[in-house]
Amino acid sequence: MSKKVLIVDDDKDIRALISAAIVFIGCTVTEAKDGREGFELAKNEEFDLVIVDGLLPKMSGHDFCKEIRKYKNMDELPIIFMSGLFKGYKNYKMIIEECKANDFVEKPIDAGKLLIKVKTILKLQKKVSNEQ
Repeated sequence: MSKKVLIVDDDKDIRALISAAIVFIGCTVTEAKDGREGFELAKNEEFDLVIVDGLLPKMSGHDFCKEIRKYKNMDELPIIFMSGLFKGYKNYKMIIEECKANDFVEKPIDAGKLLIKVKTILKLQKKVSNEQ
């Protein structure tokens, strides 16, 4: 069964770019155009990974991550946080910690780097679920 990835970004071109890359590695993709829509999808469906933009209408990526972590069934859901606001910012680990995300990707998106992060997270997740 393929892994399910939720992509939350208000820019349809970025969603399309990321979706194409994720589908290329064999995952199923669901897209949301704002934070509230993404949050509702994440609450009502099971995903193996969420990729979320920081600046979103209706609910910011930061708030999305914090709210997701409040739900027992989603407190371990892997999240990759994306943003162009922190371009060149060296201390992105602080952003990850504050947003309760698992990783950070700087915009503009480098699809190759993103796929490496996605594959790593999904492999780690598979390894953990196999050990349980």
